[in-house]
Amino acid sequence: MHGMGMDGIGWLVMVVLWIIPAWKILGRMGMTPVLALLAVIPFLGFLILLFVVANSRWPNFDRSQKV
Repeated sequence: MHGMGMDGIGWLVMVVLWIIPAWKILGRMGMTPVLALLAVIPFLGFLILLFVVANSRWPNFDRSQKV
């Protein structure tokens, strides 16, 4: 009987669908891409990552530009 944990395929899917894109986005924002590894922590890691991104100064963001 299988448990509720992730097997090898589950981890691979998570890396491809979440960690790699988050790594690239954080790099483009000028933040350390290593923060994307927080996604490994189920649910709580995503919330921590959102909190850090929302409450930090983005090095590559110029406030003088209008969006």
